[in-house]
Amino acid sequence: VMMIILALDESAISNYGTDEGLKSLHSIKGQVLNFSSQMSKLLDFYNTMGIDFKSIQIVDCVRNAIANLKFVSNTEICLDLEAENYSVYGDPFKLSEMFYNLISNANDAVAEKGTGKITVTIWNEDKWVCISVLDNGIGMSRKTILNLSRPFYTTKKTYKNMGLGLPYCKRVVKIHDGCLEFRSRYGKFSEYQVVLPLDD
Repeated sequence: VMMIILALDESAISNYGTDEGLKSLHSIKGQVLNFSSQMSKLLDFYNTMGIDFKSIQIVDCVRNAIANLKFVSNTEICLDLEAENYSVYGDPFKLSEMFYNLISNANDAVAEKGTGKITVTIWNEDKWVCISVLDNGIGMSRKTILNLSRPFYTTKKTYKNMGLGLPYCKRVVKIHDGCLEFRSRYGKFSEYQVVLPLDD
């Protein structure tokens, strides 16, 4: 990130007073703001203080995540519910953010393919609620899957992605005494499955 900022800074200096220089300055601002946001997320990744646990409906967290995402054109989003009421004891903001990251990954995978479908399915098994985020996008290679949980590992070539999304999601799920599993087939699909304990 810092190398990109330095390169843009050099461009802004050499093109000072031109449209190209102004464009570089705006890019620098975007890089700095994104870096600050990602570092804040990284600190939160290692700090569990400030978790606001309460009894919530997991469906609301999923719907909040979907409502805040801008889906690419030619993408179908489907929410498949076995029932509406699945109460969990958790932090609504962090769970919503976690689902936002997972569905955003699915959205990016479909975008690279050009068209597709994202299906979010929610059901319960015994004392657990299960949430599946399935897309028929580009899928992932074995190498990518093996590195997926490493902080800062990313296959996305934009400054907005620093590889903190999935490790953050796993951390949030762990704090809520749940588990996060992933499977994918290159060129076919990817699926994230979150399992959380139901609130008694």
